Amino acid sequence: MLLDYLFTNTGSHDTEPFPYQVISGSGTDWFYDPVSKSMTETPRGTEIVQISVEPDSKGRVLVRAPFQFLMVPEKEIVDIGFN
Repeated sequence: MLLDYLFTNTGSHDTEPFPYQVISGSGTDWFYDPVSKSMTETPRGTEIVQISVEPDSKGRVLVRAPFQFLMVPEKEIVDIGFN
């Protein structure tokens, strides 16, 4: 399901790229990893790229963090622009 979504909604020449973003705040927090289907502790301030446009029913969006995918509340994402 996740791979189907990624192949159909990202990486296309028809879509505009997402700006780089970070998880707001300092310290660490726990976010859901849909690949391993578990919670993972992630440092705030981690650079991410938002994959999904629309949030799920809990207000979270799918993001790519280093070496993992995470579901992060949309309100906790800060745009930093393009690198």
